[in-house]
Amino acid sequence: MSPQRLRHLVILAIISSSVACDQATKELAIDKLKGQAPMEWGPARLAYAENPGAFLGLGGEWPPAVRQAIFLVLAAVLVVAGTVWLFKAKRSWPMVLGGAIFVGGAMGNLIDRALREGGRVVDFAQIDFGFVSTGVFNWADVLLMAAIPIFLIWGREDEDEPGKKAEAEAPPPTTAPA
Repeated sequence: MSPQRLRHLVILAIISSSVACDQATKELAIDKLKGQAPMEWGPARLAYAENPGAFLGLGGEWPPAVRQAIFLVLAAVLVVAGTVWLFKAKRSWPMVLGGAIFVGGAMGNLIDRALREGGRVVDFAQIDFGFVSTGVFNWADVLLMAAIPIFLIWGREDEDEPGKKAEAEAPPPTTAPA
C-alpha cells in the first residue's frame, strides 16, 4: 500500500470514527437524559439540551430559517474545505489528526443541523470547576476544540516545509538578454 493511500485511509478512519462517536453519544443523551433530571459527578454534569445556535448559543435567537440556512451552509463549507485541505497536500501527521478530528466534529454537528427540527444540535455535557465553567457541549464540540491546539502547535511546522522555505528564499529567475 502506498504511503498516500495509507494516509487517506487514516484520514477516513479518523473522520468516520469521530462522527460515529459523536452521533452515538447524542443518541445516548436522547435515550437516557431527555426528560430526566441532570446527573452530576463532582464538576461534571450531564443534562439534555438542544442548541439552536452555534458555539455557546451564538445566533440562537435569529429567525429559524435564517439560522438554519447560515449554520448549514457554514458547516458544509467547513466540512468540504477541511476535507479538500486534508487530501490535497501532504500534511504532517499531527496536522492530519487535527484536520480529521476537526472535519469529524463539523460533520457531526452538520448531521444534527440537517436532520433535527429547527437545525438544533444535541448537547449534553457541562463542566464546572468554579473558576472555569463551560456551556453545555457535545462530542463534536470536543473534537472541534481539540483541533485548535494541534493547529496552533504544529501548523507552523507545516508552513515551514523545506521545499516551501527554499522556494520562498530563492532569487527570482532571470532571463538572458535577447
